[in-house]
Amino acid sequence: GFSAGFAQMRCDAGRLTRFHPNLTFAGLRPSLVSVTVAFAIAVASWLHWLPRLQPVWGGASADAARAAAAQVVGWQDGNQPVLIIGTFGELSPPLFEWRLRPLPVFAERGNIQYDAPPGSGDDAGSDLEKVGAWLEQNPGAQVTLIQVAPESPFYGTDDMQKKNLWRQTLVNEFAQHYASLGYQLADTKTLSQGLTVSFYRPQS
Repeated sequence: GFSAGFAQMRCDAGRLTRFHPNLTFAGLRPSLVSVTVAFAIAVASWLHWLPRLQPVWGGASADAARAAAAQVVGWQDGNQPVLIIGTFGELSPPLFEWRLRPLPVFAERGNIQYDAPPGSGDDAGSDLEKVGAWLEQNPGAQVTLIQVAPESPFYGTDDMQKKNLWRQTLVNEFAQHYASLGYQLADTKTLSQGLTVSFYRPQS
């Protein structure tokens, strides 16, 4: 373990002092010992947090997440406000910012919001009411839903259950009440791994 490794390094330092009498272990302390201790702390921290980290998705899950991201990005018109509801770890706001902001139309005037846009004060209402208020303030806004089915491998993660489940509740609420908000379903894609993305426009 770390103790054995550290002891081995002390032995190596002892050999150095035998061949180089003017070199002391204390002289090595600023470099060798400090680096060893820092490395040991870093590895211990990594081993401590590794079980808590979300998996790095591969295979079918990674393919489904990439396909969902590509579809969401492909729907957006930078000339109109954008609202994306249902974000989570693998399909997060930073991902869509990274994909959309470099596009000239979004870089110049893109209005992009996620999930429940901030309301004003404590009386801003429910998350769905915040969405409704934002849509009224941003005529012509496009709305995209990212729906994660309970059987999806993404649904049972700590990231989803502890941080983002409320966003899925909002997805379901919007899907039930979009007509009363003045919207119509323009397109929907059912992907693998329990992911469905849907695109809504204002009623014509």
